[in-house]
This record gives sequence, C-alpha cells and structure tokens, in this order.
Amino acid sequence: ADLGYKTPRERATCRMAFKRLVEHGKLEPVRNKSGMYRYIDGKIDELDFINADTTPFDIKFPFGVHELVSIYQKSLIVLAGEPNAGKTAYLLNVAKKNMVDQKVNYFSSEMGAAELQIRLKKFNMPLEHWKKVRFVAKSGDFKDVIDPNGLNIIDYLEVAKDFYEVGGMLTDMFNVLDKGVAIVALQKPTGRDTGIGGARTLDKARLYMAIEPGVLKIVKGKLWRQECVNPNGMSIRWTL
Repeated sequence: ADLGYKTPRERATCRMAFKRLVEHGKLEPVRNKSGMYRYIDGKIDELDFINADTTPFDIKFPFGVHELVSIYQKSLIVLAGEPNAGKTAYLLNVAKKNMVDQKVNYFSSEMGAAELQIRLKKFNMPLEHWKKVRFVAKSGDFKDVIDPNGLNIIDYLEVAKDFYEVGGMLTDMFNVLDKGVAIVALQKPTGRDTGIGGARTLDKARLYMAIEPGVLKIVKGKLWRQECVNPNGMSIRWTL
C-alpha cells in the first residue's frame, strides 16, 4: 500500500522483488513484523591505528577538568544537570575559554537573543568579543547541524517523552563527528548522576559530568590525563 501497488499482479511482483532482495543478502525480514524488512548495511570503516593522530583535542574546561581527562577528536561529552543548577553558566564559560582556538558553535534551546545578551554581559567583557562564537537557536535534530570538525555545545537536549531514545540521539550526534567534539547538556533528576535516559546516556561519552547547585562531579572520565590519577568520582564545590 505504501508503494501504491493495488492490483494482485502488482502486489505479487512486489513480494517477489522483496524475496529476491532477501535471497541476495540485501534485506532480512524483521522478527515478529510481517511484511517488514531491514536493510543489511555491510559497509565497514577499518581503523587505521598505525597512522592515527593521537594529539588530544585542544579544549579547556572550567575548574581544570581538562587536566584530569584527555579528550581526543570525535568525542562526545555529556553535562547532566538539575534545573537551575548552572548548566548554561558552565557551558558559556566553556565557550569563552575555547573561542580563540576553536570554531565554537553554541546551540541554545531555551535562550532568546535578549536573554543571551544579559547573560554575556555578566562576563564583564565587550559583547563584540563574543562574535567569535556562533550562537544559534535550535531545539532538536542537532545531528543535522553540528560541525563535524568544530566544538559544538548543545544547551540543552530537550526530551519531553520517550526518554529511552536519548541514548540513540547521543549516538547519532557522535556518528556525525569527524575531528570535532560535541558537548551535550541534559536535564537530570535530583539525587542521580545520570541525565534523563539513564545509563544509556553514558555509553558514547568520553567525559560525563553531573552538575547540581554548588557541586560539579566527574561521573565518567574514560581517558585519564595522568596514569596514576583516576578522575572518576572526583568533585569540586563551586559558587555560581
């Protein structure tokens, strides 16, 4: 019906075409879903570990997090925070610390131009200096707009329902990256380290931080900057 086939002959031809695609290994039937098929993607990307660039991505974080965790090209970072805990303040400071050395794209899902100006004025520096950062209003489909080779800050990933899909959304953003980095903010419930979406949001993150009023915690730091210093579980008290 989706293909517009109505006559018995057209439907029979369609079924035969799908049967042949299955026989040739192009499709496979979806379990427990009659008439549905999955495309078999046999494309693979071999990892050239011999010639890989092992230079860390040049990024700086407030409170010296970059001195504890190494971030490399094609990395996903998650900042999970309670409402009004300081996520935006932290992310604007990330943008400020990196706007000279990196191409920074800041995607905001809740701030308009006026609120952004008010927040930026709190930094006590000319507003013109912030032109190095590309500020964009965006509330979804971030994988379609992030720069694969830049520093992308998503403030924040809004999900009203189907929280189980958050892990997949983060994976989609990770897959778009080439030499760049994406920092994604999530809302998190009080008393929990992970954001909405739960443990699945930890999967792709090389660095995962939890923020609540007055405390920033490293939940997951995959690659330690210093071999003998484990950053996981470290926290720092701070004032907004």
